Amino acid sequence: MATTVSSTLTGLESLLAADSIPDELWQDDATRKRLLQACRRVSLRLEKPWDTVQRLSYLPLELSVARIGGDMALWKTLVDLDRSSTVDELAKITGSDATLVTRILRYAASVGMVEERGENVFKPSNITRNMIAPGMQAGFFHAIENCARPYIALPEFLARTGYQNPTDPKRTAFQLGHDTDLHIFQWYAAHPKNIATFSEYMEVQRVDEPKWLSAFPLQDYCDISTNNHEDTIAFVDIGGGHGHQCVALLQEFPQLKGRVVLQDLEKVLEGVRIDGVQVMVHDFMTEQPVKGARIYYLRDVLHDWPDHVCETILSRIIDAMSDQSVILIDDLVLPATGAHWYATGLDLAMMSLVAAQERSLPEWHRLLQNVGLGIKQLVKYTDKGDSIIVAAKDEER
Repeated sequence: MATTVSSTLTGLESLLAADSIPDELWQDDATRKRLLQACRRVSLRLEKPWDTVQRLSYLPLELSVARIGGDMALWKTLVDLDRSSTVDELAKITGSDATLVTRILRYAASVGMVEERGENVFKPSNITRNMIAPGMQAGFFHAIENCARPYIALPEFLARTGYQNPTDPKRTAFQLGHDTDLHIFQWYAAHPKNIATFSEYMEVQRVDEPKWLSAFPLQDYCDISTNNHEDTIAFVDIGGGHGHQCVALLQEFPQLKGRVVLQDLEKVLEGVRIDGVQVMVHDFMTEQPVKGARIYYLRDVLHDWPDHVCETILSRIIDAMSDQSVILIDDLVLPATGAHWYATGLDLAMMSLVAAQERSLPEWHRLLQNVGLGIKQLVKYTDKGDSIIVAAKDEER
């Protein structure tokens, strides 16, 4: 055992000593993720009680420092210089106090956000570059300004409610944390910067993940032949935001131009114009105006709402469906065991913010059966559990 541990440790130290991770590891994403997960699990198994309480107690500081360094332009400055830089140099460029810069960077180096190259000398790491990637600073803003207070309020909220599962979107840890009676979406309307950064982050958070269109057999549910001239709408993206999925669909299947509809609220769609896409103002709580479309698509919509509200959303679509129509639900499906940390974290985020949830397959079955739908097909397309659920009218009803 000692020899195995020693050789494993030597291998990891050699990997860390290199200037960069080998290219073959970056190109083999499955192996990269396996190594990442294994390192996390080994790290946790090596903890003693003091290690655990200190790690958990100081976790919020990592998020705070990630945001502070972005606000100070410290991370961008390090990346732009792309070399070892002194604290005095960085303080001068960013217009910040040198003592503060020292303290921020000393902490950042201790948690891997930057590399320490000598006394008061630092250079960017891969994490530094990650933190200034498009949309990442918006993600830190969203996490702190929108989510942190509800997360902190969650223990008190659950204690107050007798540890009952939340089901009222206007009675959650979000209302307690932000001292408001408003639903989060109503609160966003009064906080334009908060919704803007949330939207910016949502647009990029899955940019490097596998795409559903590369895994799902769209042709099984929609005629994508180039000589098809039928007038039936092929694809309705309900609550589709700025239309990124419509754009992706037409890049893959340009022959569907003119048969794709993007729907969302008026304030969301303001200024949105997409060639080949009909942009339509629509509230998915109301009657669906597009009748008999081949596909009605819901991406990350139902996880925002508790079951009774989801039933209303789905019922509006069902009323518009023809016998050939299907609903594609693009959402997480939690496995019976071994759920990914991202999926379980998002589940508790939905509970804290909107009294909603990520769902297991039995929970999806139950929700859909309640409105007369059955699952025709399920296609998982990421290791986190992102899946396409094909829902159709239950012929037994």
